[in-house]
Amino acid sequence: MGDGDTARPRRASSGLREHAPPAALAPYVDRTWTRAAPGPGPARSHLVLPDGCCDFIVALGPEPVGFVVGPMTRAQSVAPRAGAYVGVRLQPAAAAALLRERADALVDARVELDAWWRDWPALVEAMARDADGGVARMLARVRTSVASAPPLDREIAHAVARLREPGAPDVAELARELGRSRQHLTRRFREQVGLAPKAFARIARLQRLVAAMASTPPRWAALAAEHGYADQAHLAHEFAGLVGLTPSAWWAGSNSTSPAAPRRASSAA
Repeated sequence: MGDGDTARPRRASSGLREHAPPAALAPYVDRTWTRAAPGPGPARSHLVLPDGCCDFIVALGPEPVGFVVGPMTRAQSVAPRAGAYVGVRLQPAAAAALLRERADALVDARVELDAWWRDWPALVEAMARDADGGVARMLARVRTSVASAPPLDREIAHAVARLREPGAPDVAELARELGRSRQHLTRRFREQVGLAPKAFARIARLQRLVAAMASTPPRWAALAAEHGYADQAHLAHEFAGLVGLTPSAWWAGSNSTSPAAPRRASSAA
């Protein structure tokens, strides 16, 4: 499971580890992830960026809980808790099939996991006894769901892949490529992914931008041009709308070990 591992762009945290799924589950699972229990000292919240995906999450600790987090329309700050987390992030086009529910019913929502997995208390109990095997147990449960799930919508999976690409087409162009009307594509995309194609494309571009910001001090004008923003001001406006921070504040916070929260977005990069 470790081959080809790549970290998704999220606020830096030494406790977060992400891994590619087994090949057989790749059409359904985007990533597995774990977050270690916080160590001694001041606990800090972490900011999670929208990525267009649903997650199955089990939060361990004194009072373990399991829940599904739907696709987010903007970043969310997650408060620390005593225990570790184990999560499975679904592919955007797989949520509706695995959950047997329209994905747009889950946008910006958190729903208890027992709404779908009646056996989740036994799963959590087993994970509490063997935290290191948590990911394997979660994936085994996902395999059970896959076995009884309806087929994936291959056309929407293709649309997701196209919108994630650098230089992605706009929605009208993508609809023509698929031989569909824009309205038809938007309706089906919402049902399967949860977000409209245009909103998903904005989030996919944000993910590409943050990945590019991760390693070196950003050159904002160059990044704006590279990622299809009209200019630096457009980049700053879009970033603030999705993240709630200026790009500069995000970059400073993601490269800092200070528990201080970065400022809210209020100006250009």
